[in-house]
Amino acid sequence: MQIYHSKVNALNVFDIADPTTPELIATMATPGAPQGIAIVDDYVYIADVTSMQVVRNEAAAINRVSEFKTDGRYQHTIADIKI
Repeated sequence: MQIYHSKVNALNVFDIADPTTPELIATMATPGAPQGIAIVDDYVYIADVTSMQVVRNEAAAINRVSEFKTDGRYQHTIADIKI
């Protein structure tokens, strides 16, 4: 079992098979500060203010699949995500 944790400019994945000793198994840098996370199957969708990241969680590694960036000319930010 895994749990996802966002922090400033990063997404962390922890293995919590033994809840008394969580183990960090993967980290991925994000362009902005993650504001919301949604998980569907092996895909993690991250709203990080400046962009939306789509990453795939594959056996202790997380790999970026796609990214949508706001262009910076507008006041638009990506603050949350729901699936």
